[in-house]
Amino acid sequence: MQRGDIDEHDVVTALAGFDGLWETLFPAEQARTARILINRVMVSQQVLTVDLRTEGLGSVIRDMLAPRKQDMAA
Repeated sequence: MQRGDIDEHDVVTALAGFDGLWETLFPAEQARTARILINRVMVSQQVLTVDLRTEGLGSVIRDMLAPRKQDMAA
């Protein structure tokens, strides 16, 4: 998987650190990120289904990688 400036390794690396990043975000930033990533949530008595926006994932990954890439350039 290669799209623009993000490759599969970047995605795996960024998502591995997502829990730690999430804990550092203010509630408003968490809500913004959730709006970018979540398309629809369906709840029934038997199941909870969350549909993600794949186009939103790229922007979140880019945001997560930006500080790391700047550190590598320095």
